[in-house]
Amino acid sequence: MQPVIGITPDMSQTAGPAHRKSDYYHQKTALFSAIMESGGLPLLLPLLPDYKSAARAVARVDGLLISGGNFDIHPSLYGKAKKKTTRLLKKTRTESEIFLLKAAVNRRTPVLGICGGMQLINVFFGGSLYQDILKENAVAKEHEQPTHFSKTWHRVQTTDKSRLARITGMKNFRVNSTHHQAVKDAGKGLAVSARAPDGVIEAVEKPGEYYLLGVEWHPEFLVKKAEQGKIFQSFIQACRKKARAK
Repeated sequence: MQPVIGITPDMSQTAGPAHRKSDYYHQKTALFSAIMESGGLPLLLPLLPDYKSAARAVARVDGLLISGGNFDIHPSLYGKAKKKTTRLLKKTRTESEIFLLKAAVNRRTPVLGICGGMQLINVFFGGSLYQDILKENAVAKEHEQPTHFSKTWHRVQTTDKSRLARITGMKNFRVNSTHHQAVKDAGKGLAVSARAPDGVIEAVEKPGEYYLLGVEWHPEFLVKKAEQGKIFQSFIQACRKKARAK
C-alpha cells in the first residue's frame, strides 16, 4: 500500500509588473523525490483557513510533512515580543500549519517536521525558540551554511534510546544547516533527540508509539546517506500502518 503524504507548501508572488503579479504555491522537488523513493505518494496541500478545513484534509492523507522555508514563526506564538533580528513572517502559512498539525495530532496521523516544520511543532506544544541563535546564545556557532544544502555543515549527536537514534542506528552523523532560529525550550511532552556540538537542539520527538518527529536540518538533500534516507523510510512505514488501519 502506497501511503499519501500531505506536504505543506510555501507561497510566493510572481515577479514582473504589478498588474500581472499573483500568488503561487511551491515546494522543493527534492522533498517529493525523497518521499517517492521511500514508497510514499506526495500531495501538496493548500493553505487552509481554519481547523475544520484542515481536519478534512488530514482525514484524506496518511501522513503530514511540515516543510521548512525562508521565514520565521511569529514570536507572539511562544509569548515573546518581536525583535529586530526576526525576519520575514508568513502569518497565513503558519496558521494553516498549526491547524493541520492539530488535526494530525488529534487523529494520530504520523508527522515529520523539517527545519521550520520542527520549530512549528515545538511552538505548537508550548515550547520556545531563539529568534536569532547567534544573538541569543553566546556559545552557539553559525547555523546558516554558505554552501549548498547537499553539503553537510556540522555533526549532530542523537539522544540514547530516542526514536531518532533507533531510526538512524547512529550516535552521531553530519547534517546540513540552514537556520538562524532554533528550539530554545522543548515543548511539553516532547523529548530532545539530537543536539549540535554547540548544544543547539537539532531534533525533537514525541516519545511512545505515535510517530511525531522534527529535525532541524534538510534530510531531503542528503538521502543518499543511509541515515538520512532512513528518516524518510521510517516516516513512510508509519504512514503505511496508518493507511492500513483506516
